[in-house]
Amino acid sequence: TGMGGSGLAGDLLQGLAPAINLKIPIIAWKNYGLPLTNFKKPLFIFVSFSGNTEETISGLKKLLTSRKKNVALVTTNGLLKKLGEKNALPLITFPAQGLTARESLGYTYYSVLKLLKFILPSIKIRDLNNLNPEKLKTQGKKLARIIKGKIPLIYTDPDNTHLGYIWKTNLNETAKQLAFTNTIPEMAHNEITGFEDKSSKNFIALFLKDSEADQKIIKKAEAVQKILKKHKIQNQTISLTGKNKEQKTWNAIILSHFASLYLSKLKKIDPRKTRLIDELKKIN
Repeated sequence: TGMGGSGLAGDLLQGLAPAINLKIPIIAWKNYGLPLTNFKKPLFIFVSFSGNTEETISGLKKLLTSRKKNVALVTTNGLLKKLGEKNALPLITFPAQGLTARESLGYTYYSVLKLLKFILPSIKIRDLNNLNPEKLKTQGKKLARIIKGKIPLIYTDPDNTHLGYIWKTNLNETAKQLAFTNTIPEMAHNEITGFEDKSSKNFIALFLKDSEADQKIIKKAEAVQKILKKHKIQNQTISLTGKNKEQKTWNAIILSHFASLYLSKLKKIDPRKTRLIDELKKIN
């Protein structure tokens, strides 16, 4: 359970489950309280970068009224850490080092993954030394120039929905840019009709393409792009690169950070400040 950048670790677990040999069902909970399940022995992992996320804290407090077993916490500090220490719960902490929650996804995801590996030794944690951030930095700059002035619509195959969502949230928070995501082939049965509206010229469609996706999905995406091109809707293919699922995932995440960062610079705004989120917290 986790919100915003802290909750992305759950999305990654769901998306990478087959690749890391994680064979138990996963619920990524992004709400107050706790999900209803019929699991006999559920494991609850609460993730909050700040340690003060109210939705996540509400779930932990509710759980502590009835149990203190099979509960683990991941945070940097705050109330979550205090509750963990007070109740002698398994607690993983890491230094914030001036990062935001979304920039700390590597910390939160691998904290959760290593925690799970204690319980499920069959989980695979692969080496990611072949990542090339400098190359992705250059690509991100180019993408930022292409995206500027448009509202991005991010499309993925169903096995990469986690990437579409991470791209959306990074564009939202870092570039203060509205962005939306959907999957192929589902969008071809509803959303595509929205491009008939004249306002669709304000959008750019970004297709995250995995060469290992089902060929039917790849062909469907290509057909959609042909229609968009015919109707003069700007669209761009972003190929997922890497030797395995994890490399493709992290390359795509790093690229989303660079594209969002350079878009914020083109818009001359602070990539770290989230003014409206801060304003909402004060009202709430």
